[in-house]
Amino acid sequence: MDRRNYRLLLGKELEKADRYELISENIYQTERKLGNLKTRLSSAEHKIRRAELKTTEYAELALEQLALELFFDSNQGQLDEQDVLRLTKLSKYLNAHPELNVQLHGFTDPRGNEQYNQKLSQRRVDAVKDSLVSQGIQDNRIDSRGHGSSLASAGKGDEIAYSKQRSVKIEISKAEIAL
Repeated sequence: MDRRNYRLLLGKELEKADRYELISENIYQTERKLGNLKTRLSSAEHKIRRAELKTTEYAELALEQLALELFFDSNQGQLDEQDVLRLTKLSKYLNAHPELNVQLHGFTDPRGNEQYNQKLSQRRVDAVKDSLVSQGIQDNRIDSRGHGSSLASAGKGDEIAYSKQRSVKIEISKAEIAL
């Protein structure tokens, strides 16, 4: 091999070595970046898990505080349009959370006799229950009770207090697990 070919061959080998060195450095830098990304990903996943736990805690706290009340006109047991919209939103939520149950408590103001008020409060509760069932909530998830005027506390002639007592109170709770 003559000197000129030797130099060409040596030059090519040096170029290969330089490229190898450059590739090695690139691999090292890429691995470092990958390590940093893995660390950041792990940190982000940890933050997400903490946020999910907080969200669950907040949802449980909100569930404990969640109560909805629908009000009725005097001697009326049917739902108005706004009540139907509220119950539609509630039904969507309940359908998405089958672990939740509903308690319905119907009330009347103290006017009228107790037998009539009992039937009226039950009609109100039944209207709410029927609306929920028609929107896919299973009957066995709903506990409904009409209380008539037995729990009424409005003073005689207090129309504002009367209007607040003509209601169905809706409470949401987690289903009890039978063992």
